[in-house]
Amino acid sequence: MDISSELINKLQEKLELTGYFDDKGLLQAIFVDSRIYAWQDRLPEADHVDGRIKKTIDYLYNHHNNQGENVLVLFLEVLQDQFDPETALHHELHQLAKDLRQHIPKQSVVVDDKEKPLTEEPTPTTDLDVHKNPMFWLNGLWQHVLQWPRWVRWSGLVGIVLVVGIITWGIMTPNSDGSDPFPPPDLHDMVLNTCQRSSIQVAVAELPNCPASQRNQLVKTWPDKNAKVISLFQSFKDSDDARKVREDNSYDLVVWGECSPSMSDTMTLNYELGHKRKPDQLYEPDTVSVTDTLDMQVKIGLGIISYQYGDYSNSARQALNVSKNIREVELLKGNSLLFAGDHESAIKTYRQINKFLPTDWAAVYNNLGVANFNQELSTDEEIPTIGLDDFNRAIKTDLEDENGQDDIAVLAHVNRSLVLLQKQRYSGPSSKAKDHCDDALDLSHGSSAKPYICLAFYNLFNHIHGEEIDFKQTEVYLDEAIEYKDVPTMQLYWRGLLHYERDSDISEYNKHFLDFIKAMKDRACLKTDKNHICYANSYINPSGACPYKN
Repeated sequence: MDISSELINKLQEKLELTGYFDDKGLLQAIFVDSRIYAWQDRLPEADHVDGRIKKTIDYLYNHHNNQGENVLVLFLEVLQDQFDPETALHHELHQLAKDLRQHIPKQSVVVDDKEKPLTEEPTPTTDLDVHKNPMFWLNGLWQHVLQWPRWVRWSGLVGIVLVVGIITWGIMTPNSDGSDPFPPPDLHDMVLNTCQRSSIQVAVAELPNCPASQRNQLVKTWPDKNAKVISLFQSFKDSDDARKVREDNSYDLVVWGECSPSMSDTMTLNYELGHKRKPDQLYEPDTVSVTDTLDMQVKIGLGIISYQYGDYSNSARQALNVSKNIREVELLKGNSLLFAGDHESAIKTYRQINKFLPTDWAAVYNNLGVANFNQELSTDEEIPTIGLDDFNRAIKTDLEDENGQDDIAVLAHVNRSLVLLQKQRYSGPSSKAKDHCDDALDLSHGSSAKPYICLAFYNLFNHIHGEEIDFKQTEVYLDEAIEYKDVPTMQLYWRGLLHYERDSDISEYNKHFLDFIKAMKDRACLKTDKNHICYANSYINPSGACPYKN
């Protein structure tokens, strides 16, 4: 391959970020485009993402279409169209396609038989070639069939249609006998973000005691192609007021605070985060409070903004590294590393946080459990239990914290249930997973949807794997969950799956699956979310391609 190793490495890195190489089905869905359709059924397979990427690059590089255009270049041009033109990944794929066009000469000879022009002169054939041709035998068989009585021919045709229809239905329709091809998600699938949002909105409130020039510098410095900064003509006294404005206007970040009357160079800013497209298993603070100089606020603000629109590499590597042991900022840094797939660095960051705090913070242990689970899972075929101890420590620490509100303990119970539930594949059914859902419900005191989702998830998971469940009670759990603001979007998917498994009217489960796909529009960057959008669509339209675009 006459391409530099540097370009190949960059190509592999960007292709992995697209998420389309997570399985062959997702990759094949891209090839419905007429420019590359001819190669859809001949894509190479591999056991892991890296291998699939390398084999696909090698395969496409060595093929050209009728016009002599390289198929790898065409593939990149098709792939870039799957992403919003405003995103960095779209521009990077476009540039890679452009660079490859310069390195790969255009062919004047058609390589693929499937793509040969219709006007091409036929190649002379021998009698041996004719008899090897399947069409020769099919034609002979057809001539033989024409000699059968008409009623025999019609009966045979009807039988063939019925058999093909039954086989097709069996392939395309999910089963409810424990072999369902679309089981609930694993924990490890939910922490990898693979794309960025096209833009976010940041609102900056008036800052009492601060010179106008300081607020102006924030508003002037923070905007970029991914962040629009808006000035609010009001100030806030507490986080509740700021969050209400953020929720009412769908802002991704609201910044408010004041300057110190006695220290002109010091200001306290509170960053109120909106939670979109983030894994339900990971803890994120609602508020990050920072007291520091204007220059430091600019840098930390840039890091939090990068975090909010999904540029996790930049957020972790640059902006958030400037913090001075602010626990919320350090936690966001660890989350950024985890979202970027750097499990080892995320674990190291989480472990350092409690070392500089006077008392342990439960959130650290919860997120450390997710990170440890993911790192172990990446090297082990079975479901690891390494994160279970971390979740236990999170529960214990939160319950012992005088200022704790038990919300982290609730989350850790749900996470522990999820891991134990997945482990049932290897160790058999266990009631412990449900016990953690019940404990989470007791601790939440009716303030969270997560325990109800946990219980519904438990029932549906066991049903899909062959256990009998109470469908009515499962629906009650989902009805309870919908009453809360923190209800995960996946609740809509479980509701659709529940009605499907109950053999409800098709319009009933279609409605929930369609609501789920619509709600996931802003969250399709999570690895499992992508899969479940495809799963939901497969129930609605078994023959349809995956409907989402990042």
